[in-house]
Amino acid sequence: MLQRWVLPHFMCNFCPFVKILSISVSVFTLCAIALDRCMAILYPLTCRARFSRLHFRVISIIWICGLLLASPMLYVLHVTPHEFFYGEWFCTTRKEFEPWMHYLHLTQVLFLYFLPFLVISVAYAIMGHTLWGATAPGNAQSERDSNILRNKKKVIKMLSIVVVLFGLCWLPLQIYNAIQDITDINEFRYINILWFGMDWLAMSNSCYNPFIYAIYNEKFKREFQLRLRAPCLKKRKRGRPLKRELSGFESSRFDWKRSTMENGKTSVITLH
Repeated sequence: MLQRWVLPHFMCNFCPFVKILSISVSVFTLCAIALDRCMAILYPLTCRARFSRLHFRVISIIWICGLLLASPMLYVLHVTPHEFFYGEWFCTTRKEFEPWMHYLHLTQVLFLYFLPFLVISVAYAIMGHTLWGATAPGNAQSERDSNILRNKKKVIKMLSIVVVLFGLCWLPLQIYNAIQDITDINEFRYINILWFGMDWLAMSNSCYNPFIYAIYNEKFKREFQLRLRAPCLKKRKRGRPLKRELSGFESSRFDWKRSTMENGKTSVITLH
């Protein structure tokens, strides 16, 4: 927006590094959550025991991959004085790295948008297909089956919205990142304003999921309302334990359950 660099010189490298690192960790975490949910639906009996030991490794891999994607930003940028305006400084790409910036941007677009979007889409598509085809245990009951069908639709709709929002929010910025080095798009008069708008839209994707869960998950709503009322209830009933409708773990689950057979055992699983 200012068309010049006003921060300390080391921030020219540090700010892009932290930004790419934060985006990478956030996007890879969304992928890990999608895969974890998918495994919980496909393998309800063995998933918890098998994958609970891998959580630390998964988190470590997420941060290592994020550092690898972000680390080039510590080397390719530097602060230089303006050629014509004395006292004006700019954060620009080093001359020796300019031929490689297009490939760097394409790599970031691939690993921070297209591959994560593919992973999340496939994982949630498998979940939706599995949930839709599953049946409740016992004899058919019209009221129960009607509630199950309604909850199935809500879960599938919620998963679809999560995927679509991720794709739409990140698409404009990633298109810009992919073409900025091969077109004259940066010569456009209002490109800085457009870039900040695209960047804001992409970053805003992280705040939408809680609202989506609040809209489509009745237990989430009740637990959220309970937590909002908790301080008031504690003031009114000092010394009396607060009666909770749901535990924190149970509140994050959906209402719809299904029965599966695995290794001769019947289990009822719930979608997180």
